[in-house]
Amino acid sequence: MALDKVRSSAAAVMGRVVAAAALLSPPALGSFNDEVNTLVEIKKALNDPSGVLPAWDPEVIAAGDEQCDWPMVVCNGKDQVFRMDLSNQNLSGTLSPAIGNLRSMRNLLLCNNSISGLIPDTIGQIVHLETLDLLNNQFTGSIPSTLGGLAHLQYLELNNNSLSGHIPDSLATASMLSNLDLSFNNLSGPLPIFRASIVSFRGNPLLNPTAQEPHDFPTPKPANSEENSDVLDERDSILDILAVCLSIACVVTTLITVVVVVYRLRHRHEQAGAVDDVSSAVSLTDSGLSQYSISSLFILP
Repeated sequence: MALDKVRSSAAAVMGRVVAAAALLSPPALGSFNDEVNTLVEIKKALNDPSGVLPAWDPEVIAAGDEQCDWPMVVCNGKDQVFRMDLSNQNLSGTLSPAIGNLRSMRNLLLCNNSISGLIPDTIGQIVHLETLDLLNNQFTGSIPSTLGGLAHLQYLELNNNSLSGHIPDSLATASMLSNLDLSFNNLSGPLPIFRASIVSFRGNPLLNPTAQEPHDFPTPKPANSEENSDVLDERDSILDILAVCLSIACVVTTLITVVVVVYRLRHRHEQAGAVDDVSSAVSLTDSGLSQYSISSLFILP
């Protein structure tokens, strides 16, 4: 029994020594952090015919570089992935669910590629994400409801894909979302009322836009109801009366204008005739007087 206790104590001490040595010794070559492994998993799920991701290789990390030195990756001051921009790189394949391990990322840009498959639910784990741009790809399936839980998400571009199903209510009520583009997909069902200030959902013929109208608006009555018919008749009568009055006013105005113009023309004509008569009289007088000399005017017959 005493020998067994000694052996147990020795084994416990040895275990502690090994654990302490593991903590104090440097990490073995090729032992990478989670973000490096995540980037490698993302690369594996993508097809890269143009060869734009050759540097995303664990051997580069083994040589002493960090993932922050990889192309199209930007890190913050803590050497954590802050931005990933793979836009316009002719990529296909799928987006790995491992993307959710990049918890400190703020901007994820994958637009203008041919990436297909589902949008991973794990994107909802990127708690600081502000911009998600997946436009002009070939994503299918439904929009993950986890996207609506991203408290810092401001710009969400999902347009020009093949997404289907309903729009999650969580996405419609996202508090910080300001720009949302869901256009040109295959979405269906009711269209919720969004909090985002800029929303585009055109190109989804199966969506029901009536749900977008506020619910507190009064419902219009049918056009064939008796009350509406009376109102329409009364309105038509008033419009007819106004039309008649307007016509009479136009005729009266025209007559008055004609009378005034005729009167002015006649008045001007009469004035012109009077002036002509005076001029003729003066001319006759001058011609008559010119036949006599001044001396003859004083000689009596």
